[in-house]
Amino acid sequence: MDLLFTEAEREVAAAPLGSSNKAVRHMPKSDPKPLGLFEPRDQAVRLLIVCLPLGFILVSGILLALMLLLFRSESIASGERLMRSIVGVTEEQTTRTIQNVDQTLEAARLKLAGLGNFDAGNEQAAREILQASLIDRPFIRAIWVLDAAGRIVYDSDVGNIGLNLGDRPYFKAYQDNPSLGFEITAPFVSRSTGEWSLAATKPLRRADGTLLGVVVGALELKFLDRVWNAGSGEEIAVTLLHQNGTLLMRSPFSEKVMGRSFADSPLFTKLLSIAPTGTYQSPSVADNQWRILAYSRLSAYPNLVIVVGQAIERTLAPWRRYATFAIAGWLVACVVLTLLSFWLFGEWKRRQATETRYRQLFDANPHSTFVVDPDTLQLLAVNDAAIKHYGWSRAEFLSMNLADLGAPTASSAPDRPEDDPPDSSSGTAARHRTKGGAPIDVEINTRRIEFGGRHADLMVVEDITALNEAERVHRAAEAQLRQAQKMEAVGQLTGGIAHDFNNMLTVIIGNAETIFEGLPGESPLRPICDQVLKAAEGSAALTHRLLAFSRQQPLQPRRTDVTKKVADMDALLRRTLGEHVDIKLLTSPDIWSVIIDPVQLESAILNLAINARDAMPAGGCLTIEIANARLDGDYVATHSDVVPGDFVLVAVSDSGSGMARDVMQRAFDPFFTTKEVGEGSGLGLSMVYGFVRQSGGHVKIYSELGHGSSIKMYLPRATGAAEEVTVVEVAPRAIPSGSASILVVEDDPMVRNHVAAQLTRLGYRVAVADNGKAALALLAEAKFDLLFTDVVMPGGMTGRDLAAEAMKRFPAMKILLTSGYTQNAFLHQDHLGGSLHLLGKPYRQHELAAKLREILDAQTEGEAIA
Repeated sequence: MDLLFTEAEREVAAAPLGSSNKAVRHMPKSDPKPLGLFEPRDQAVRLLIVCLPLGFILVSGILLALMLLLFRSESIASGERLMRSIVGVTEEQTTRTIQNVDQTLEAARLKLAGLGNFDAGNEQAAREILQASLIDRPFIRAIWVLDAAGRIVYDSDVGNIGLNLGDRPYFKAYQDNPSLGFEITAPFVSRSTGEWSLAATKPLRRADGTLLGVVVGALELKFLDRVWNAGSGEEIAVTLLHQNGTLLMRSPFSEKVMGRSFADSPLFTKLLSIAPTGTYQSPSVADNQWRILAYSRLSAYPNLVIVVGQAIERTLAPWRRYATFAIAGWLVACVVLTLLSFWLFGEWKRRQATETRYRQLFDANPHSTFVVDPDTLQLLAVNDAAIKHYGWSRAEFLSMNLADLGAPTASSAPDRPEDDPPDSSSGTAARHRTKGGAPIDVEINTRRIEFGGRHADLMVVEDITALNEAERVHRAAEAQLRQAQKMEAVGQLTGGIAHDFNNMLTVIIGNAETIFEGLPGESPLRPICDQVLKAAEGSAALTHRLLAFSRQQPLQPRRTDVTKKVADMDALLRRTLGEHVDIKLLTSPDIWSVIIDPVQLESAILNLAINARDAMPAGGCLTIEIANARLDGDYVATHSDVVPGDFVLVAVSDSGSGMARDVMQRAFDPFFTTKEVGEGSGLGLSMVYGFVRQSGGHVKIYSELGHGSSIKMYLPRATGAAEEVTVVEVAPRAIPSGSASILVVEDDPMVRNHVAAQLTRLGYRVAVADNGKAALALLAEAKFDLLFTDVVMPGGMTGRDLAAEAMKRFPAMKILLTSGYTQNAFLHQDHLGGSLHLLGKPYRQHELAAKLREILDAQTEGEAIA
């Protein structure tokens, strides 16, 4: 049925009754054209429908043919490059094999020379020499020695002694050419085994240069075949030829070409005389297939030539697949375009019949729809929905323009920028009025059409007054909810931090003090405990500020002297970094040696120095510091990739711009860089990190924006013992004690146990409870001098509630509250009398002891002490 309607008709009919879906309201804007696809009188359309597919078929066919020819040429060139690569690998493999054969025969020749002349008494000794030469040499099947007459005098096998091989070409070659040395000659079939072999020969000569004999090794062709197949694959043919054109070996093996002469082939008549390596195309002698061939004369044995080849059919296989798909796709496109042309022609013929349906669909649209003159904004047509919704009659509408509806004037009407794409959507919000004067919010969607032979705008108008009002109400309610949720979340966050974090700090501070007091004065751990205490106190200050806010590769490692290595780099660094960077080297005596790759260490330091230089474009200071370092268990506990032990620290620091935290966290990621494109690969720090980690070390980065960066490399120590550290003794602080009876009420078991232990060590008698109800039960059973309770506790009774109840029952009992909240958090609340005191968490042991003595020693009727 869709084929019976135009695009404009389907757009008008697509809007459902009562729909508020904006995606449906958007209509594509296009270039001016009739409502239908074609006017019946436009006879040029017929010619367009016919010529368009024919032109496409012709032009695209020519382009496709040119592209396929170009791709075929590139495939041939790619095959030639592949053959050149393989012939290089094969040449290397073949050369190594022949060199092994050469060395084996030379070693045998030298050992046989010690036996003197070819006496029968030396036969056993000679056999042992030859057999020993074959050990671990699978490429040689056998070795024998011929005398000057060509008779076998020595043999690695038994049974060939006396056999006359004087008719063999390799033997005659030495008789004809006294200066001939090591040779690989024509293949032969063994008389004893019937297998093909290559004769590798070496002459035995007397002191006067006359021929004494020939050492012959039978080169195993199967071994050579395996060597070639391992490097070239089954689809590559490999051929070994003598410079006289004789084919010595081919893989895959073909008996019909063994020993055949190709002296008249272009390879020997032309190509080798031009260049020792190259490529050419020729039919194969084994299967008559045209192949792409690459050849190379063996540099170590120039009388041998290696040739590798691949069938052109195989080389062009990807091209044929591509061409098949491309041609198939082109044919499909041609068919589709032809069918589309027939379909368009049918649409053109049915256009006249759709004009009547257009009017019916236009009037049936449930949204108000207008046809407007784009120049005068005069209303040219309205549908029934517009008449019903606005209240004006059709005749009244046709005498009006958009300005009469309260729509934007011509100067402020919905614009369609000239650079808008033809099919883009045009949607505008506006305010209209009805005939009765009531304002309504509308959304107007416009597209350009041709109406009555002239350009016009088809405007679909939807009343969104109720929708806008509902959205305004919804947004206001949503904003209020978000604000409430945000404040609630902040309150919960800060309250939880104040309670839980300060509980943990209380335990940390107390235990650190206990450890500090238990350490001898000369212990090196006392400064560490003091640092822990200072850090915990700083964390407590942070909690208080949070409360205020709530109210608002392969290596070659060896022993290396790092100091000397870095000192040797001084000239290199100064040349690399330039005069605007001041370089300082800080070191100390007795720096340990490290086990490291010195070349990679130099590269790492240079990488870091270059990064530092880039961070100081206006100049600055680069500091390289070298020191012995010891990473202990505490450090390793927070760095899972480190093992404890001795290291040499190499720190490269700059006075540059520094790094932001997010940049610092990704600084070691491969290919991450903050430099402009082309100025850095992002691999420098990645390489440093990989090198140090692979060397068993550790790398750490420290940086602050505006204050520079420091990259610290911890390199594993080679040898050495730990050094002793002397620490100045810190005198312990005098802490007051007592013997009063104290009830401790705390819901956190860790804090509760810690406070009880502290008070016990101070001499007090201690009882504990984990909630208010349990505390009241203990208070009823025994007498206590002081109640020490947390403010925030679960179970429905807070510390303040417990204190109030205790004061009613036991007016003389002293009460000390503790909380992660500050004293100021309680000043605005009613306090419960002179016996109420507060100690803020976290607190030091001496602070707790002093506070207890202060409260217990004070008069019962005295003022509360904050």
